[in-house]
Amino acid sequence: MGKFYLLGILFALGCGGGDEDPVLAKIGDVEITAAQLRGYAARLPEKLKGDMSGAYRTYLQDFIDKELLLKEARRRGLDQGKTLRRKLAREQQEHVLNVYLKREVYGKVAVTDEELRAQQQATGRDRAVQVRRVVVATRGEAEEIVQQLRAGADFDDFAGRTLLESTMLQGGKFLIKDNMYPPVLQKAVFPLAAGEVSEPVEFNDQYGVYQVVEDSPVELESVLDLLTEELYKKKVPPMLEALVARLRSETEFSADDAAISRLVERLEGGRTLTEAERDDALYRYRGGRFTAGEFVDYAADSKVNLGSDPAERVSWFATKAIVPRILLLAGAGATDIANEAEIASRSKQREESRLLVEMRRAAVADVLVEEGEARQFYEQHPRFFRPLEALTVQEILVRSAEEAAALMERVARGEDMGELAEAHTLRLQGKGQQGVFHVHVFETRHRELLEAAQASRAGELVGPVEVEATPEEIVDADPLGTGNRFYSLFKIVESTIGAGPEPFAKVERRARALVRKVKKDRAFHQFLLDLRYRYTSEIEIYDERLEDLAAEGQV
Repeated sequence: MGKFYLLGILFALGCGGGDEDPVLAKIGDVEITAAQLRGYAARLPEKLKGDMSGAYRTYLQDFIDKELLLKEARRRGLDQGKTLRRKLAREQQEHVLNVYLKREVYGKVAVTDEELRAQQQATGRDRAVQVRRVVVATRGEAEEIVQQLRAGADFDDFAGRTLLESTMLQGGKFLIKDNMYPPVLQKAVFPLAAGEVSEPVEFNDQYGVYQVVEDSPVELESVLDLLTEELYKKKVPPMLEALVARLRSETEFSADDAAISRLVERLEGGRTLTEAERDDALYRYRGGRFTAGEFVDYAADSKVNLGSDPAERVSWFATKAIVPRILLLAGAGATDIANEAEIASRSKQREESRLLVEMRRAAVADVLVEEGEARQFYEQHPRFFRPLEALTVQEILVRSAEEAAALMERVARGEDMGELAEAHTLRLQGKGQQGVFHVHVFETRHRELLEAAQASRAGELVGPVEVEATPEEIVDADPLGTGNRFYSLFKIVESTIGAGPEPFAKVERRARALVRKVKKDRAFHQFLLDLRYRYTSEIEIYDERLEDLAAEGQV
């Protein structure tokens, strides 16, 4: 029984039927009903659904197996493991806390149309602009262009001087100020009135001169989600702070400074806390306490390092995370959220899901793989050990065919290609690596390189090849530019296309892992068969009801 089926069954078990829902099977005191199987079947992808006459019996067996696994896990006491209980408690706390915050903070945030319109105007999102630009190599050249434009020169007169393919940003679309654009452009370009020219804008050692060609009003609906998100970010923090302050008073919260100092001293000594030290209460509130052990566990779960400067880190983490969390959980605990049917059902499903994982882990814990088994698998299945088909290339990527041809001549004359790549290549992948990077055959973004390489030999210089590259791949791309055609000269450094399997010594760990998976699957299947046999007397299946359900499915 696969993981997919186990998780699907867990969901279905939360959807039992009423009094008229026929029971199809019992495992001890646990009943499996027709409604649970119907719900389970309905949620399966079509490709996993079989002939319903036999499928329902298979689904029922999956449900039974799940109950047997849980029964055996509890018999072994796996449900009482400290690590499991701590993880489950943390998950439950997080869920209850999220529900509480949604009701007490997020659900109470109100955003009016007036606030939205004010935010739209304040952030300049009440207009969209059509922008063109000229990009040049030096500030002096950019300043000269600005002066001439402001003196009445025609912008089109400078189009031939731009380092990019087009002067229009994003093909002439009207642009709305958004966080996707760099702050320097938000500040220098979007506030310009129609016809105005920006000061030179520097980016990636180039300089752009921008002009707003035309602007257009923006309807509120077009930016509603963005504005709402921004207003929520403004409104939520003070509401959250007010709630925490109220809870601090209502819960009679107090901190034990001496206990906190003891924790800091132990962390400074680099010691692992003893059980007694873990139980040292750092904070108290009505009906509860928060210990040193809980503090260090939560820091570890949050990947917060307390050891670099314990006094400062403990104080910071307590203020920013621990104390607000304690108070909010105390507030949530004063409600009945944890006992609500939906929350309780989710908690039960999460516990059973983790318990099934623990049971499977325990069932296959003794599986070992010998070297001979791994080698035999390697020899019988060489396809699993072939390297990914890829090329290692050394490339120089430039903007024009003329520049690429000139660089090819320099390489042909004996100049070092790696040094030329460092000086001229525009592709981020090879920058700092003398132009060397890997190209996998499944990467569609390198299609032109792969096609050109097919007829080439290792070490042969190829090019110029016209290729496409996105701004994210380019060192000095205009953040709002549209030019994406470049010219590449490259040579193949290494190729694994069509290569045989790698040496066993190199892939032995992978071979062992693959064999281990096969052996674990077999061991777990045998474990399930043993459970079915061991608990036979506790399993009762009502075949006639199951047949009625199957007949219903056929109709």
